[in-house]
Amino acid sequence: MAASRLQQDLKKNPFDSPEQEANLNILRTNDRFENRIGRLLREYELTQSQYNMLRILSI
Repeated sequence: MAASRLQQDLKKNPFDSPEQEANLNILRTNDRFENRIGRLLREYELTQSQYNMLRILSI
């Protein structure tokens, strides 16, 4: 079986369990989203907390 992208990136083959690999994939995906959102919000000089407050207040 070919190594997954995560296994290649982390140079870990194989993971201790499929659950461990899935959890790490979720954490990495979340990190990428947060980085992209952070870059977008910086253009407007906002933090994620400030954006969330504005979003809550607009409802």
